[in-house]
Amino acid sequence: MSTDTRTFVLPQRDEWPPKEVSVNGTAQLIHELKLNYSVIQMQLEGLTHDDSLTPLPFRGNCLKWVLGHIVESRAGMLATAGIEPLWDNEEYAAYGRDAEPITDGSRALHLDKIMDDLRRAQERLLAHLPELTAQELERVADGGDRTVYQR
Repeated sequence: MSTDTRTFVLPQRDEWPPKEVSVNGTAQLIHELKLNYSVIQMQLEGLTHDDSLTPLPFRGNCLKWVLGHIVESRAGMLATAGIEPLWDNEEYAAYGRDAEPITDGSRALHLDKIMDDLRRAQERLLAHLPELTAQELERVADGGDRTVYQR
């Protein structure tokens, strides 16, 4: 198991999520997605599947759940933007907002699959976001509660 203790600080925002977005906001969203993805890649360097299941020393989910939750959130962005998501509802369930913590690998997708799916979601979003209008970015998907930008 890795004993790396790297840390990072996320950028602060005056208002998040934004109440409305313009087409120019798409550039900011793309920038945020790229930044988020690069930080994830940097922080995961050298970690194994087993490392990603290590419980945190405080109340919270393991890295595996957090990464799966990011993919689940990206799936919401894809669906809201009208782009086909990567996972089916059963795969998403383990990583949703109110899902039980993942304490072992028995119900967790492998780290490599999660990271591959995150990469594919990233590619789909970056390819399609520039094509979306402000109205499409502000749209809330059926059954959803947030816009593409708020996700």
